[in-house]
Amino acid sequence: MENTTTITRTPKAIMTHKEIAAYFRVSTRTVSNWARMGLPRLYIGNVQTCRRGARARYDLAKVSEWLKNRNTSEERRTA
Repeated sequence: MENTTTITRTPKAIMTHKEIAAYFRVSTRTVSNWARMGLPRLYIGNVQTCRRGARARYDLAKVSEWLKNRNTSEERRTA
C-alpha cells in the first residue's frame, strides 16, 4: 500500500499584483495593462482610490469574471 499525499493549494481570495500575475501565468506588466483597461481592484484601509503609496489588491473571483467577460466581448468584435 502506497502512502502518498497530494497537497493542493487553494488560492487566496484577495491577491497582490504579483500573485495575480503568477496565478494567471502572465507578466506583472500585463496585470498593469489590465488595470489601465479596467481590471477591478480594491484598496485596503481608508484609501478609496489609487494614490501615492497605495497598493491595489485584487479579488480573484472578480478578476476571473472580468477576464471572462473581456474575452467574450473580444470574440464578439472579431466575429
